[in-house]
Amino acid sequence: MPPDNESTGDENEGGASTLPGGAVDGTFVVKADGEVLRLRVSVPRAPVGFQAVLPAVRALVDGSVELALQAADREGAPVSCKPDCCACCYYAPMLSPAEARSVAALVDALAEPRRSEIIARFEQALERLREAGLLQRYEQTRRRELDGSSRAGYPGWHDEYLSLRVACPFLEDKRCSIYAQRPMACRSYLVRNDPAECARIGGTLEQVAVRPSVARAAWMLGQEEMAHRSIMLVTALEWARATPEAGQRATGIQWLTRLKASLDAAKDGAAESNGPAG
Repeated sequence: MPPDNESTGDENEGGASTLPGGAVDGTFVVKADGEVLRLRVSVPRAPVGFQAVLPAVRALVDGSVELALQAADREGAPVSCKPDCCACCYYAPMLSPAEARSVAALVDALAEPRRSEIIARFEQALERLREAGLLQRYEQTRRRELDGSSRAGYPGWHDEYLSLRVACPFLEDKRCSIYAQRPMACRSYLVRNDPAECARIGGTLEQVAVRPSVARAAWMLGQEEMAHRSIMLVTALEWARATPEAGQRATGIQWLTRLKASLDAAKDGAAESNGPAG
């Protein structure tokens, strides 16, 4: 993303940025199956953790999703995801540490009594998982990750988690209350099956591939270190409080250069299959 304009960081909405140290504006090109999207993004000019470039990365993920939506329409098999369909809001999205910290910061910034309401929902979700024994299994799997005996991810959990009907703490009136800041796993999860199948235990799902795999590449960059990998959304607040930040720092341009290198290494078009379920 070659920078073509710099912002001082002290301007208001409409061309500017409030990022510490100012921002660099530029164009990032997303390509897939012969289609091209050129996206304007702003990233911090100063060295920052990966969490600070998440807004720009979300825009890139949304761009890759837009290409997938266009491709699905051309194929005559459009996605079935619609407003008020919240079946996947009862799944267990896995976050990178950068996203987990972003979720925790978002909650911390809420005004009362909203902040306490959301925190209570997180706590209730954890209690449900603890009562079902699923939280303990999650923690055991993470311990195996730390000693290298298990890969990231929690296969086999989907139906068990879904059976508990644990709603995302941000779900309200069948809508995502943090839609603009929702996790990348949620942004890139598209299906073309009957929505009823998404809510059914053992349902048959037909996911739509999202190319290029921006969400996956970003998830890898946001790991901070290999010891901190997949973090279940409902554990994000607890994890962020207990885990000191240990990530690298780089300028926004450097982060996006690494993202592009990761996409190039994956041949800039590997299918994205990063659904929200663990």
